[in-house]
Amino acid sequence: MISSELILLLVAAGLVLVALAVFVWSMYHDSIQYERLEMSTPVFDRAGFSMDSLPQESYLRLERIYLLGRKVAQMEFFIQPQWTAWLRVAMHGQELRLEDWAMPEFDQLAMRVVDGVRVELRQEQNGAVLIQWEKDGFDYALYLPQTEMGLAGGMMEVFVTDSHAKYQ
Repeated sequence: MISSELILLLVAAGLVLVALAVFVWSMYHDSIQYERLEMSTPVFDRAGFSMDSLPQESYLRLERIYLLGRKVAQMEFFIQPQWTAWLRVAMHGQELRLEDWAMPEFDQLAMRVVDGVRVELRQEQNGAVLIQWEKDGFDYALYLPQTEMGLAGGMMEVFVTDSHAKYQ
């Protein structure tokens, strides 16, 4: 027969192995969550989607493309003459990780319909703008840390109309 001391030792060893496995999994999971992988094209195989189209206006230049945490695409645009916009895209229901951006408190909220899509436009008195919409099974967020009069509305039209993600 197996002694009770041996059983206790086996149970304790099993608990230690389970705790170690949970610890290793959580470390791996956390490292993936904060992973920021720079991409050369907007094809996000690990996330299961790609960008079928993006705005092509002459005053917009796509500068950087990232995959965040293997789930969220981020594309950084330069808008002539001096503006920046960040577009994030994820499958519907995934967190867009908006807390990563040091956004101000928005004091204005407006709803618009652009190209048949319901769009939320949040503005702050110093010019920051957050535009969010859902289209074809994907969630989108466009953040402009600074704007000028008319820029937010123009970018809303262009990005909502011309940004299309598709499943891989």
